[in-house]
Amino acid sequence: MRSSKSDPIVREWQKLFGRIRRHGVNATSDYVIGLIKTGQYPLYYSKRFTEYLLKHDKYIIAGKVLRAIEEAGIEHSLIDELKSSLLWGIGKHNAAISHAVKSANRWLAPFLYYQVSEFYSMKGQNKKSDYYFEIAHSLAKQEEKILKQKS
Repeated sequence: MRSSKSDPIVREWQKLFGRIRRHGVNATSDYVIGLIKTGQYPLYYSKRFTEYLLKHDKYIIAGKVLRAIEEAGIEHSLIDELKSSLLWGIGKHNAAISHAVKSANRWLAPFLYYQVSEFYSMKGQNKKSDYYFEIAHSLAKQEEKILKQKS
């Protein structure tokens, strides 16, 4: 766990929180979007900021940040996960599931299949939930096996 004030990740995150306190979420999101558009802002911070927005039910602002990331041509499985979460959060459950399934199939990432499983579980569709959970579990086992072979 990072805690040192000399750590650049900790400093940048503290800077963002300071901006939120001083200028509010809207102005801070405009600042972050501007940095994303430069192509020089690490994806980690954009992802963390978007997670913060979703956690605090700032869906419209989170959508703007995700749109900026997409317009910058950045593609990543973690961003796809956030977009699915955003869609779920605004009540577009079928769109969230559709996006999550497409992303899971594209990236073959266990955590994305797990997200699909969770969405179906929340909808009470346990058979589909179990199906996607098994895929997630199987892929995780494959990854674990590969990692053991490399070490």
